[in-house]
Amino acid sequence: LDVVRHLCDALTYAHRYTVHRDIKPENVWINHDGSIKLMDFGIARLMTGSQMTQASTVLGTAYYMAPEQLIGAKHVDHRADQYSVGVLVYELLAERIPTGRFKPLTEVRDDISQGISNAVDIALEGYPEDRHLDMAEFSQALQEGGKGRKRSAKKTARATNARSTKSSANQGNTFTSAFSYLDNVFKSRPTKWVGAVLSI
Repeated sequence: LDVVRHLCDALTYAHRYTVHRDIKPENVWINHDGSIKLMDFGIARLMTGSQMTQASTVLGTAYYMAPEQLIGAKHVDHRADQYSVGVLVYELLAERIPTGRFKPLTEVRDDISQGISNAVDIALEGYPEDRHLDMAEFSQALQEGGKGRKRSAKKTARATNARSTKSSANQGNTFTSAFSYLDNVFKSRPTKWVGAVLSI
């Protein structure tokens, strides 16, 4: 939750000017001092009319892309990034990507509060207008949901209003990811990832 809170703060600022469009674990890094780094704005688009008119252009990483990105919608806004963060949070907690008719987090893990599950469900809504209003609202919902310990019998709330441990050296600075699940994946297939990094 602490990592995601910082990520949401970064996106809240970024969304004043641009949409990242490629949020995924590989682009979320943590420095030794604990600071969160949101990397790779390579396919971000400035939020101006002249630069948001490219229709039928699909950019991003498929598993983390919002539905509107997948179909190449003409207008993709900050709520697409929120969807991607929702996928990331779900993967971190459930150790699986939420594809198809995925189960709520409360049905995957007994230690997840209903509040966190609800917040993620809303972020993963298919229509942008059904998601949280912005990243600040999503972050607040997650933090408040994290205070609850017990699961509630209340059904998942739906929104009604417009709402990545792998080390890498870079010029002497080593960043360490806080995502332990993905760290296990990296360690189990080191050759593949080293090859991919060298290729890049």
